[in-house]
Parts: sequence; structure tokens; C-alpha cells
Amino acid sequence: MIVLTTLVAMSCASDDQPFANLVGQWNKVSTSTQIGNQAPNTTPYDSNTIGCHKDYWEFLPDGQLRDVVLYKNAQEVCTEDVDLKTYVHTGDQLTISEPGLTETFTVIRLTGSLLEFQSTTTTGGITLKVTHTFARR
Repeated sequence: MIVLTTLVAMSCASDDQPFANLVGQWNKVSTSTQIGNQAPNTTPYDSNTIGCHKDYWEFLPDGQLRDVVLYKNAQEVCTEDVDLKTYVHTGDQLTISEPGLTETFTVIRLTGSLLEFQSTTTTGGITLKVTHTFARR
């Protein structure tokens, strides 16, 4: 009975761990922008093509990142348009690279169902925070 209770507790807690496994497919949910101390402005991701599955990012175990946008081709068939990138995830740091651009983000939340990462820049004493939110597919 103790073993079963421990397994159930571990199973339930695994989704609440601060940094779960990043590998998998993640639907784009929203982007939040905060300038200085102003309230964040959250924009839901609504660029999904009607009749197709949601656009998503797929983090592969080998460090590749597939940024997938689904659209309907001339025959009205949902088709993937894939932008290939690479990533490195270490602790709370997520670095995403594509030709000519490398960005490092701080992972704020990574559970079995939710991924949030943020970039922070300061210019002229004003801080800009951009938070990206994804939900596991």
C-alpha cells in the first residue's frame, strides 16, 4: 500500500515539477509583452488555419526544433510548412538558433502540459519582457 501511495504521489507531482521534459510537440497559445511596470499585454495565438490542426513547435531529442505552420494547399489539404531550428535546454535556459539568429530565453514554467519562456531586454532604463506560452499537444 505504501508503494502504491508513493507511486501515485510521484505520478501526480511530476506535472508540477519546475522543469519537465521539453521534448515533444507544443501548440502555440499566446505571447505576452510587458514594458516596464505596465500590466502585460497578452495576445492569443490565432493564426491557425481553420480546418487544420493547430500550429506547433516540436522539440526533438537530438536538439532540432521544428516550427510547424499548417495551411491548406491548392487542393485544400492541410500541409506543413516547417522552419528548422536548433535548441539547447539547460536548467532554466533555452537557446534557440536559426541561420543568422540565436536567442536565449529563461524558462519560467515547464510541466507536462505547459511551457512558458521569456526574453528580457533593457534599453534606456526600460525593461521589455516577452513571454511565449505553449501547451503540450
